[in-house]
Amino acid sequence: MIERFRKCAYLGRGATAEVWRAYDYQRHGMVALKQFYSQEKQDQEAMKREYAILSNLDHNAIPKVWEQTLYEERCSLVMELVSGASLAVRIHYHELPQEKEMLQWAIQLLDVLRYLHHHQILYLDIKPEHLLVDRYGNLHLVDFGIACERWAAQFIRYGTIGFCLLNQAEQLDERCDLYAFGKTMLALHMGIADGRALLHIRSEDANVSPAFKQILKRCLQESNVTYSNADAVLSDVLELMEARKRCGYMWGRRNRYHFALEEI
Repeated sequence: MIERFRKCAYLGRGATAEVWRAYDYQRHGMVALKQFYSQEKQDQEAMKREYAILSNLDHNAIPKVWEQTLYEERCSLVMELVSGASLAVRIHYHELPQEKEMLQWAIQLLDVLRYLHHHQILYLDIKPEHLLVDRYGNLHLVDFGIACERWAAQFIRYGTIGFCLLNQAEQLDERCDLYAFGKTMLALHMGIADGRALLHIRSEDANVSPAFKQILKRCLQESNVTYSNADAVLSDVLELMEARKRCGYMWGRRNRYHFALEEI
């Protein structure tokens, strides 16, 4: 019997499954093969839940899922292969972004969160490890292992230490993802991949612009005025980006004028 998949490279593992880059002889192309650790009832339910969520989503930053199957006596998902390095890898190699690049990633991530929340899906595990950047600079959100519909959030084990809103455990909602977004931005800026090391890091510790710091403060609920949805955060980040462009333009004009005077 001919094997359906040829495993080419090990991509990583999480709490419930491991992921391989594999050649699919049925699809005649490369796929991401997510294999849960067994075919026990718990893994079957996890596979079915993730498949049900992903199969109903259509966003450029979310990998497509094509099939749920049993392979090597393990529950498996056949998914779109996203080529790129995770932001956790960038942290590991000390490739820390400037604020402009952070804002560009923030816009892409908030756009995904807005899409998910509008479809009543909570992701619940945002962290650098789950964010891949392809060669074109596009951000991709992967590993929907604990994502769930909003109504079912009370039954889900939530998040990663350091990135999750601990005092929100009894009422999981959009604010949990926004908190993790803020912590992820801090992790990228400060080069901290370990969630435990983020436990006592606050927005005030970040060396970013006052406007961006205020956005992070509201996401992390360190302010009396907090965000309740991704649309509001995205609106403020876009406004900040536009302000940076205007300031950059005026700075450029002032310097050209200064050089012209020197030449005279």
